[in-house]
Amino acid sequence: DVRAACDALHIIEGTGASIGAVALVANCKSMRTYLSVPDDPDRAGALAELSTTYMLTKSTVLASLHESRTKTTRSGTTKE
Repeated sequence: DVRAACDALHIIEGTGASIGAVALVANCKSMRTYLSVPDDPDRAGALAELSTTYMLTKSTVLASLHESRTKTTRSGTTKE
C-alpha cells in the first residue's frame, strides 16, 4: 500500500529531522522517489537501506538516552 508507506515515511522523516538524523531523512527521501515509480526494481534495496539506517539510528538514540540516565543516577541527582 503506497499511501500507507508514504504516511510512515512522513512520520519517520519528521522524527529524523527533529533529532538531526541526516542519513535517515535522506533515506526517506530516496524511498519516496522509489515509491513514486510503479514496480521500481530498486525499491527493495532502498527499503532495506532505510530499514538498516532506521535501526542504527534507533539503537544510537536509545544507547545515548541510557548512558545519560546512568550518569544522572550515578551522580545521585535522580533515582528511579
